[in-house]
Amino acid sequence: MADSSYEKGLSELSKMK
Repeated sequence: MADSSYEKGLSELSKMK
């Protein structure tokens, strides 16, 4: 389960936007 990784990636992308 890579839910943590997925959520972390989304969080980072949101910050970059």
